[in-house]
Order: sequence, then structure tokens, then C-alpha cells
Amino acid sequence: MSACRLCQISGSSEQPAIKETFRYITDSVGRVHMNEISKQVCETLNPLLNMDLTDEEVCKHINRHMLEPRVVLNNMLRDLVQMAGTVKKLSVVRDKETDTQVVDTKAMGAYLKTIDQITAIYKMEIMRTPAK
Repeated sequence: MSACRLCQISGSSEQPAIKETFRYITDSVGRVHMNEISKQVCETLNPLLNMDLTDEEVCKHINRHMLEPRVVLNNMLRDLVQMAGTVKKLSVVRDKETDTQVVDTKAMGAYLKTIDQITAIYKMEIMRTPAK
């Protein structure tokens, strides 16, 4: 398994374009779709560094390797929102005896806890202030 090429250049370059690209990722991660971010990163870094980065490499780097708090929190938020949707669907079930829809209290409790976690992330100072 080879090392992540974006990890190799992220902290080691003094080139302004590279620094600006990583700043763009951090600033955009919660506001711009991941596909657009990866496209912009590839379009900037590939010709600059004579690389052949792919969208998949960029997304993997952002989702798994970046430890910038705003990036991590946005990744967590994305996961929680997806989880909330899944749990919400599971919280209403059909009662076999009465053939009516009823609320599964355990699933509804898990859904509400997930919503609380989502809300807590949105309330964090780092999420409310513009990226620097």
C-alpha cells in the first residue's frame, strides 16, 4: 500500500499555491460538495506538481487523513446526518397484530440522540465562525 500523496505534500511545501489549495479544502468542506472540491484540487495540483491525482485520492485524503478540526467535524456531521435518516426510517414499524404503524421507542431514542449530536456540532464555535 502506497503512502497518500496529498499527505506527503500537505505540510512540507512552501509553495503558496499548495498552501492555498489546502486552505481551500478546509474553508470549503462544509459548504461545497466533495466532488467539486476534489475536482478543483486536481485541477490545481496536477499541473503544478506534474501529478495525476484522482478525485478518489482527494476524497480519501479529506475523509480519512485530514485532522483539521473543521474538516473532521464536517465529516462527522455528514455521517451523523446519514445515520439520522436511516434511524428515522427504522423508528416507524408496522405492528403485526393490529397492522398499524407504531413508533419503535428504542429507534426513536437513537434518532433523537443523533439529532442532539448534530445540533451540538452546529453549535460549536469552530462551526459558527468563518474559516481563517
